[in-house]
Amino acid sequence: MDSDESLQPAQAPSAGTETILLVEDEAVLRNVCRVYLESKGYAVLEAGNAKEAMKIFQSYDRPIHVLITDIVMPGLGGLELAKSALELRPALSVVLVSGYTDRPLDREAIGYAKFLQKPFSFDALARTVRSLLDKNRETLLIADSKFMRVAVQRALAGAGYTVHTANDGEAGLRTARETLPDLILLDLVLPTISGLDVLKALKRDAITKSIPVIVLAALSEPTKDELLNEGAAACVEKSDKLLEDDSVALIHTVTQIVGKPKASRG
Repeated sequence: MDSDESLQPAQAPSAGTETILLVEDEAVLRNVCRVYLESKGYAVLEAGNAKEAMKIFQSYDRPIHVLITDIVMPGLGGLELAKSALELRPALSVVLVSGYTDRPLDREAIGYAKFLQKPFSFDALARTVRSLLDKNRETLLIADSKFMRVAVQRALAGAGYTVHTANDGEAGLRTARETLPDLILLDLVLPTISGLDVLKALKRDAITKSIPVIVLAALSEPTKDELLNEGAAACVEKSDKLLEDDSVALIHTVTQIVGKPKASRG
């Protein structure tokens, strides 16, 4: 990850005052997370299972802004809990937590959700919650050309997107798992691991398979149909025009897939 190039340096996650319902059957982990989130200013409700959580959703007469739930729990699981909770509170944001990396995630079935893999850091927890509440749009740009990284990052940041970068496939896969961005922009020509192999790896991984990927490819490289068949959300021709006029065409494609960031909404 090229932190030295970042146009938006990493900062400590901002605190909040919103209400979070934390659902975790492991009491020690639940208590530790509660104490940390409360130290950041959040009001935290807690439940040891989905049944307790649903009682809170039904009886609590004030807004609950975020549900953080373990996916695998005795009885009703986290996915089923989230679906039921969203029926009661459609504006609810959801964070799914699990230590099982080989289980496919049905994020579309419950609306927008973020995923955290155990073990996770407090920093990752805080950033995930804040990103949901602020409706930030985070992107990851994987490209070995420093010129392309800087130019595309500047365009994305100028449009209001948060941008992470990586200069090769291995760093890109690692950063994708660590940051779980809303969108990945992937150069097809990379050192060591090709962009096509990175795309395949992203789509095999239960944690990253739901993240849409825009592939930046020249016409002489694998065809658009092949890339789309491998799971790409879109393909953008990599040419000199890509970086012209602040990458307007690329930003348009990004916006079509993940929407405008909160800062850009009218």
